[in-house]
Amino acid sequence: MAPLVASDRLAPSFRLSGLDGQTYTQGNGESGQWRLLIFFHTGCPTTPLVLPYLQRLSDAYTGPGFALWGISQDPAEPTAAYVQSLAVRFPMLLDRNNTASRAYGIHTVPTLILVDGGGLVRWVGMGLNKESLNTVALEIGLRLRRDPVVVAPPDDGVPVFRPG
Repeated sequence: MAPLVASDRLAPSFRLSGLDGQTYTQGNGESGQWRLLIFFHTGCPTTPLVLPYLQRLSDAYTGPGFALWGISQDPAEPTAAYVQSLAVRFPMLLDRNNTASRAYGIHTVPTLILVDGGGLVRWVGMGLNKESLNTVALEIGLRLRRDPVVVAPPDDGVPVFRPG
């Protein structure tokens, strides 16, 4: 089942606390910053395959113009232990009552949503799809005028595709 959000639609707003104690807000296009959101929960068998690739993407592009946010459907303690075990360092937000997940119509995890600087959804992906992850990385690199980075090599021993 596809999420309720669709490409070229305004991304729903939310305000969530992060594991780092900061408050993160996805508004109605005021940021000017591209964002990749990954909705997940720690019991999903596909999420630990995706998160290391997203860490590569974050390492390559996070800064002015781009942010990557994890949005956990689990409480703080298991989320913190989980991301630490995977060496993930990008911000992790806590969707304590699944408010953001419901607003985005998340039924499958992991679900990734690319939001442009004007607040429009530009891409939605579910599960692990290496080709899509590399295409999103290329898009972000082009938007930021940076060299493209392959974040999900096809021959690294991880499946090319795995549903969530």
